[in-house]
Amino acid sequence: LLHHSSNITALYFPTRAKLLSSAEDSTIAITRTRDWTALSTIKAPIPKPQGRPSGDTAGPGEAPSGINDFAVHPSMKLMLSVGKGEKCMRLWNLVTGKKAGVLNFDRNILAAVGEGRFASGEGRRVIWDKEGEEFAVGFERGIVVFNIESKPKAKIAPTPRTKIHQMHYLPSESHQATLLVSTEDGRVLLYDTATTIPTE
Repeated sequence: LLHHSSNITALYFPTRAKLLSSAEDSTIAITRTRDWTALSTIKAPIPKPQGRPSGDTAGPGEAPSGINDFAVHPSMKLMLSVGKGEKCMRLWNLVTGKKAGVLNFDRNILAAVGEGRFASGEGRRVIWDKEGEEFAVGFERGIVVFNIESKPKAKIAPTPRTKIHQMHYLPSESHQATLLVSTEDGRVLLYDTATTIPTE
């Protein structure tokens, strides 16, 4: 599969028949698994440089760009994506393949999860819960949980502070969603998203 022109950042099988892949070329490709044909490509805009050091997310003199992660809603009609150099997440309509909206991360939300003035403020990971009632956006050292209306309902900041690597919702019989979080210092933490610290 060679339809991306840059590094692959995420892969996901929504069904056995389709594979979604995102890359640093700011595209999400939809591939049919029967014959591995690329059916369509969703192109995210490349952000404008913000007049700050681009750090390790871009080459010298370049603006950081690319999809960091994406998450498909259990209904298969909706997708969220977070990208490099963007203090926002994008909402996509998978029925039409078009952009459905942009949600900018509020300064208070970023401050609550340790994304200070000189941090990138970009979402690194995004995941839906199994019921599609809430989703979590992972930043470098914290997580914000949003409800289905995209309103922040909780924040997660592991102590001691450390980088977040992966997130995964545990399937549960009750309505209490449990979020597993793996960190750089070698821990796997469990959070009940209904009882974590509410955002301000």
